[in-house]
Amino acid sequence: MLLAGGTITLRPSSFPNCLSPNHQTPGAVVIHPSSPSSSQNQRPGFSFCVCPDPERLREHIRLCLEHTKTDWENKVFWGDEDISPAFWQALSVPNLMGPPRALILRRAHGLKVDFWKSLTPHLKGFKQSIWPFFCLEGAWSKNKPAIPKTIQSRPYWKVATRKKWIWQDPGLTRSNLPETVRRWAGSRQIQFEPGVLQAFCHNLPLETFALHNELEKLSLHLGTRKTVTLSDLTLFEHPMDMDMFTFLRSIQDKRQCLQSWKKILVDQGSTGSDMLFPFLGLLTWETRTMWQLAAGEDKAVRLPPSIKSMKKNMATRLGLIKLSRIFDLIADAETSVKSGRQTPDQALAFTVQELMRTFS
Repeated sequence: MLLAGGTITLRPSSFPNCLSPNHQTPGAVVIHPSSPSSSQNQRPGFSFCVCPDPERLREHIRLCLEHTKTDWENKVFWGDEDISPAFWQALSVPNLMGPPRALILRRAHGLKVDFWKSLTPHLKGFKQSIWPFFCLEGAWSKNKPAIPKTIQSRPYWKVATRKKWIWQDPGLTRSNLPETVRRWAGSRQIQFEPGVLQAFCHNLPLETFALHNELEKLSLHLGTRKTVTLSDLTLFEHPMDMDMFTFLRSIQDKRQCLQSWKKILVDQGSTGSDMLFPFLGLLTWETRTMWQLAAGEDKAVRLPPSIKSMKKNMATRLGLIKLSRIFDLIADAETSVKSGRQTPDQALAFTVQELMRTFS
């Protein structure tokens, strides 16, 4: 445990990719820390994480904290919501008798000029028991991050650039996707027949959580086999015949709940092992769309006006808290199957039940 006034002393070789040239995330554009001995063994005073992929971003922060060999209290705030006084207090006031605090501001790229101006005095000096992470999660364009100009002009951004306290990662791209899948397969001693890896990657999603669902689907399909053949890819040629938004609308109506269950568990003529991961993939996409609409990012959602209006109405009714709950349900379902706590059938049934409670 680190108390106020304590010191974090680490060997640079033990740091994750935000702090060491020896540990890089495939596809990442990593800006490493400066090398003078005065700061070589000290973690950044604050960090900017520039990545559009939430899962890669969370993993990066986890590694940064893990490699300090210290227990951190994580405090997460969202740039989609009003920045409350609690954020400024967490940024300024340490836990005098508690663990150091990792202050994580997600989706900060959408914050207005006033916020970035107000931030300046709070980032002067080094707070040993507070490590702020500012997550800029806007979409990249032509392999370049979209960093708001108002941030680039601030003194703390210049400090972060000079001291190499910025981590940039474009997320999954068509160019780095095969290597990501190859590493996943290698860790499980799975091989692809010639040409199959390229064919498999062609239609995979460029989002870590959705990709993970597809890979788990492949793993369940293979069973004890260790070679992926071209015939195995037929599993991915037929998307689940289901309109997720229609399903979510139906579970809000008690009269349609039974029909919704039938659609999931009977009409498909499949077991949960076939249904779970496609279901989670569709649910992830739909929830992410509604999150954007609830957060006011309407321009980022390209849908026919009538459908977009219906989804925005649902997103507004649910709000960010309930949408966050749905993301938690998705993660819980995946974890329960991987850990063996539930079969895919059980995880699917539990997820649908909890969705009904969330929408009630």
